[in-house]
Amino acid sequence: MKIIYALLLILSISLPSLAQNKDKKSEKVVDSLYREDQFYAGVAFNLMTDMPKDGSQSGFSGSFDLGFIRDFPINKRRSLAVGVGLGVSSSSFGHNILISETGDGQDIVQPISKDIEYKNNRFATHLVEMPIQIRWRSSTPEDYAFWRVYFGVKLGYIYYFNSKFEQDDLTIKQTDVNALNRFRTAGFFSFGYNIVNIQIQYDLNPLFSGKVSNDTNKIGIKPLRIGLIFYIL
Repeated sequence: MKIIYALLLILSISLPSLAQNKDKKSEKVVDSLYREDQFYAGVAFNLMTDMPKDGSQSGFSGSFDLGFIRDFPINKRRSLAVGVGLGVSSSSFGHNILISETGDGQDIVQPISKDIEYKNNRFATHLVEMPIQIRWRSSTPEDYAFWRVYFGVKLGYIYYFNSKFEQDDLTIKQTDVNALNRFRTAGFFSFGYNIVNIQIQYDLNPLFSGKVSNDTNKIGIKPLRIGLIFYIL
């Protein structure tokens, strides 16, 4: 009987201690200095604005971007932050602008006459870019699904450009166009909840400088991108 009482006494002392240790192990570690360092991937439809006279868009034009943004919180709740990142972007545009060159290497950039039939006419841009953002979010150290509003600018450089015009018996390809503005600046805005967000981006400087060939009309073209962006921790 004394042995039973002794065992009961030992259990009464050890069980609360074991339960306490179990509770400590199950406690979540809260990171009060968390950052929203995030990878992002976006897809968008491209609209060509500020087109030259008689210029028009045709077919599907789209873009894809991918990158990483470093988060720098600027308030105690960490709901406001500055984000600086690095990424790549690829865009394709269908249109009726002929991009070619003369025999002595001068640019030819002009709308194609409606009387001329062709199979395909597109150009593509590939950029390395640096997004700079002001970020607001409703996140907490324990909440990973939250509302966010991000806005800012993207600074970019077109490291590769190519255009292609196709007729039945003629193909014109260009990768080096003097009128192309390779340094890009765009305004950016995104908002949404959790991973999926809406993004809007508008180029602040035109893709091409100078005038349309044999005309006084500016070439211009400022892409407007509307689509989705996915933020992944």
